[in-house]
Amino acid sequence: MQSHALKRPSHRRRVSISMWWLALATALASPLHAQSGEDGNGARRLPRLGNHRFVLSTTFPDPFVATYARSMTGLGVASGDIAATGLGTATEAAGKSAFLVMGFEYQQAFGDRFATWGNFAGGGRVGASDQTALVEGVSVSTAFQVGALFEAWRTRRVLVSGSLSVGRTLVLEVTPADFGRSLIRNMGSFDEARKDLFDSRDPLTSRIGTRIAVAPATWVGLSAMGEAGVVGLSKGSREFSWAAGVSASFDLLPSTGVPIGFETTYMSDQLSTFGEGSRRTSTVEIAIAFTGRDEFDIGLEGAWTEVPGLGQAKFDVLIARTRIRYFF
Repeated sequence: MQSHALKRPSHRRRVSISMWWLALATALASPLHAQSGEDGNGARRLPRLGNHRFVLSTTFPDPFVATYARSMTGLGVASGDIAATGLGTATEAAGKSAFLVMGFEYQQAFGDRFATWGNFAGGGRVGASDQTALVEGVSVSTAFQVGALFEAWRTRRVLVSGSLSVGRTLVLEVTPADFGRSLIRNMGSFDEARKDLFDSRDPLTSRIGTRIAVAPATWVGLSAMGEAGVVGLSKGSREFSWAAGVSASFDLLPSTGVPIGFETTYMSDQLSTFGEGSRRTSTVEIAIAFTGRDEFDIGLEGAWTEVPGLGQAKFDVLIARTRIRYFF
C-alpha cells in the first residue's frame, strides 16, 4: 500500500510536466496563426489590416505607425551606357559597375497615430570593366534622412497616412578619365587637373506625401504612395521632385499554413543625377519573406532599376538585398 501511494504523486508530476510542455509548445506556435490585428496592443504596432499581415519592402515606404528597427545589406551591378561628366562635357562608356549598399532605419511611434523615423545608408561603387573603371572610377555615397508619419484615417481594412521627409545625400567620386582630359587641357598642370580627379555633390531633398494600404482579403494587401517636393542642386538651383508607387503583398499563412509571404513593387522616382538636373528612374522589386512571427520580419529582395543616361541612353541596375526588421 505504501509503495502504491508513492507512485500516485509521480503520475501526477508526469501529467503536470506534460501539460506544461503542451502549454509552452502552444505559446511558441501561436505566432504562426493569423491574428485579428484589430484587438489588443498589436493593433497599431504591427503591419496588419483586416487580418492580413503585410509583407513590407525596403523600396516602398509603408503607412504603418509602429516602433521598429530595420537593417539592410545589398550587392548589385549596373550595366549599359554609364554617363560621366566633367570639364563642361559629357561622355558615355558601355560597361559594368559593381556596388555594395548597407542601411539602417529606426522608427519610433508616439501613441497610435504619430511616429518619427530616421535612416542612414552608405555604399560604394567601382567600375567592373576597363571602360567604366576609367570613366566612373570609384564613388562612395552616404545618405541620411529623417521624417514623420501620421495616421489620418483608419478602418478595419483601409489605412491612410501622411508623411514628411528631409534628406541629404553626399557623393564623392574619383574619376580618372576626367583627370586625364583635364591634364591634357591644362598643358600638364597637375594642380589644375587634380580638381577634376575628385567630384562631390550633396543634394538636399524635402518631400511631403500620402501613403495608403488596403486589405481586401486575409491573404492579400495593396498599397500606394505619392510624394512631391524639391531637390536642392548645385549652385543654389532647385528642381521639382516626386515619387509614386504601388505594391502588392501576399501571405500564404492564413490559407495554407505555410509561413511564407511575397511582395512586388513598382516605383517611379524623379531625382537629381550628377547635380545637373532631374531624371526619372523606374524600379521593379520582388521579395520573399518569413511571416511566421508578427514581430519579426526577415526577407530577400531582388530589384531592377532603369536609370536614364545621356540623351536617349539608359542603363540597368540589378541588386539583391537581405532585410531584417523587428517591431518593438
